[in-house]
Amino acid sequence: LVGVGYYSAQSSSLFDQLSLDSLSARTIIYLFVFFLLGYFLYATLLAALGSLVSRVEDAQQVTLPVILLIVAAFMISMFSLNAPTNQAVVVLSFVPFFTPMVMFLRVMLTDVSLWQVSISLILMLISISLALFVGTKFYRGGVLFYGSNPLKQLRRILSGRR
Repeated sequence: LVGVGYYSAQSSSLFDQLSLDSLSARTIIYLFVFFLLGYFLYATLLAALGSLVSRVEDAQQVTLPVILLIVAAFMISMFSLNAPTNQAVVVLSFVPFFTPMVMFLRVMLTDVSLWQVSISLILMLISISLALFVGTKFYRGGVLFYGSNPLKQLRRILSGRR
C-alpha cells in the first residue's frame, strides 16, 4: 500500500507541492500530542461503551455515536482546509471531540497562539478524565448486569439502580 501510494503521489505531482523539509520540531510534537490525546479520548469512550455489551452483534449499536463523532471531526477538518481561520472552525477546535483533528489542522495551516493550544489540550485532558470516570461506572455496571439489553443496562447504570 505504501508503494502504491508513493507511486500515485509521484505520478500526480503531489511531492512537488508537499514540502517535508519545512516540518518543524514543534509540528511533530503537536502531531504526537494531539494523536495520543485523541486516541486516549476515543479509546476511553469506546471501551466504556464496549463494556455494556456481551455480544459482538450489540457492539455496533452502542459504539455508533462515537464513530459518528470521529467521522464528524474528520469531515469538519476536511471542509476547514480551505478556511482554517473561520470563526466556526476556531470554536470547533476547542470542542474535545474535534480538537485532535481540527486544532492540529489550525496549528499546521495558521499561526495559533500558545494559549489557544494550551486551552484545547487542557479541555482534552479534562474530557479524558471525565470519560475515564464515567467509563469505570459503566464497566462496573456492565459487569454486574452482564447479558441484558445494552440500552436498558445503560439506563440502570445511569439511574444508579443495581
